[in-house]
Amino acid sequence: MFCYNSVVVAMLEPPIRDPKFEALEAAIDELARDRLGGQTAGLGDRRRHIRRSIDRLEAEFADTLSRFAVAQEYLADNALSTVGWLRRECGLSGAAAVQREEIARQLPSLPATWAGFRRGDIGFQNAAVVARTAGSAGIEAIQRVDNILADSATRLRPEQMRIVAAHARHCVDPDGSLSDANANHERWRLHLSQTMDGLFVLDGVLDAEGGACLRTALEALMPPRRDSELTPARRRADALVELARRSLNSGELPTAHGVRPHLTVTAPMATLQRQPGSPGAELAWAGVIPAETARRLACDASVTRISVDAAGNPLDAGRSTRSVPPAIRRALILRDRGCQFVGCDRPADWTDAHHIKHWADGGATKLGNLVLLCRRHHRQVHEGGRPLRRGDDGTVESVPP
Repeated sequence: MFCYNSVVVAMLEPPIRDPKFEALEAAIDELARDRLGGQTAGLGDRRRHIRRSIDRLEAEFADTLSRFAVAQEYLADNALSTVGWLRRECGLSGAAAVQREEIARQLPSLPATWAGFRRGDIGFQNAAVVARTAGSAGIEAIQRVDNILADSATRLRPEQMRIVAAHARHCVDPDGSLSDANANHERWRLHLSQTMDGLFVLDGVLDAEGGACLRTALEALMPPRRDSELTPARRRADALVELARRSLNSGELPTAHGVRPHLTVTAPMATLQRQPGSPGAELAWAGVIPAETARRLACDASVTRISVDAAGNPLDAGRSTRSVPPAIRRALILRDRGCQFVGCDRPADWTDAHHIKHWADGGATKLGNLVLLCRRHHRQVHEGGRPLRRGDDGTVESVPP
């Protein structure tokens, strides 16, 4: 035994060799050496056999773990619980240890499911679903539907099995299902924090109804799957921001001090004109943003000019004017139909009105100087340094950066 940084490590004797496990390891070694001659035709069957064997081993692990827990043999190794022993001795995470302890505790009392699991007919994930359901509803209640669950577990994927198990739980324990739903509703939370880099981090929990409501809205607004370069996570993020943007633009949110909620960008004219040495712009709730981001947001927005003195104190505030009036916006939609970036087919609802020559640089807010761009390509034009120009034939083309 030796001590390093106050952590005591015991030099354990090697485990006693068991002929059965030696044979098992030898079979695994043989399987690893057998590469099917480089062929791929039999790999599907090979993977299915391996997966079934793994599930059967998990069942044997659960069987020994059940007897190990009942006998409290973990105390001999100075562990305080079965889960603690699994984490330390088997290298499992807390969640994985809890899952296996629950299977070992519940499934031996469910004969049909337990037998299917041990035969390899029921996979580990489905076995875990049944065990969790038994833990929630009580083993006596789930024993009444054991045969149904076992049959379903041999045929269904885990996500389908969760639905069947939930139905079974409701049949035998409706009050418990309602109690769990109420408890889940009370767990609602949403954290929105900002990192030192200016990124916003979302973390939250919703119950079934709240999550389904959000998922339905996001699915309706997610960019098409044919945009293969975008990951699902990125498409969901785009949809969430689009959901917030449309809610702000609808004018249906409660007002504050008589003003409807909106993004507020504060920037000197020098910043919008990209004059050398000008400061960045400020976006309320977010902080400093680059000048090009401010120019993009100002392309199609209400603009209020405020005069200030040398010390920055406001002297006068003009009336808010909208860069692109509704009539011109309607004409723009009628002409462009959607995003005009080459190869893009996003509809008009997904677009902003973009000034080819920015109004801060003297560009006119008229149809000939405007073009519809989706949010992604509008950002590429501004922050991505790919300005647009209108060709002699009237078409819009991107200038290479």
